[in-house]
Amino acid sequence: MDDHLRERIRELSAQLAIDEKEKLQAAGALVDLERLTVEIGDELTRQLTSSVLASRAREAARQPLHLCPDCDKECSIQESEPLILQGMRGDIEYSEPRCFCPSCRRSFFPGGEDFAASHA
Repeated sequence: MDDHLRERIRELSAQLAIDEKEKLQAAGALVDLERLTVEIGDELTRQLTSSVLASRAREAARQPLHLCPDCDKECSIQESEPLILQGMRGDIEYSEPRCFCPSCRRSFFPGGEDFAASHA
């Protein structure tokens, strides 16, 4: 992690400590405080991941055509498929753009594994 990002996180943490002062002080023992801060960190992780995935989906949707991974025929996005991804920090809701190739008669997601998280 670079110093700039570390500083931004420090600033966000300081603001959260002010905004959530009562909850953080009421946490009591270290283990209770850690549980609360882990919950906050997990939510930040889920929201940031969701935001990046949504941005990637919008970028893919801007491209009018995508190549079928089987036959290389150009196909358009037909719809977005709502998914719930199982992330390391909990579930992440996501709508993934989906294309359909009439030649192969199969659906595919533009960009493959480079585009979004693995669904395995």
